[in-house]
Amino acid sequence: MAEIAGIYKQQMKRKRSNEVVKEKWAKHYSSNHHILLVGEGDFSFSVSLAIMAFGSASNIVASSIDSYDYLIENYKHAKANLDILRKFGAQLLHVVNAVKMKNHTDLRMQKFDRIVYNFPHSGDRGKESDEEIIV
Repeated sequence: MAEIAGIYKQQMKRKRSNEVVKEKWAKHYSSNHHILLVGEGDFSFSVSLAIMAFGSASNIVASSIDSYDYLIENYKHAKANLDILRKFGAQLLHVVNAVKMKNHTDLRMQKFDRIVYNFPHSGDRGKESDEEIIV
């Protein structure tokens, strides 16, 4: 958490000084790409990509099928991850169904360089962390 706080302070200094930030790459993703992350659970992938790889989340739209309240109640680290992403400038969307997202009002007019589907919901009933559901 201290590392994330340090990155946040650096980001704020850059914004105030209008410093040009060098493009950063993490495998197939660039800090200059406009990235949509679909199907986030506790938003840890978004945090990892945005903060640890890029030092910013201003180029990221992260979404989940679950409501904010459900996430907070069912994922231990969801609230902290969402708070971090919000501070770093990510656009966060909840109750986004991947099958119907082309009609979502916040996504309809955006174009993305990368769309990442993380662990799509299986559609089964029960906890997705249960081994029987995974199988």
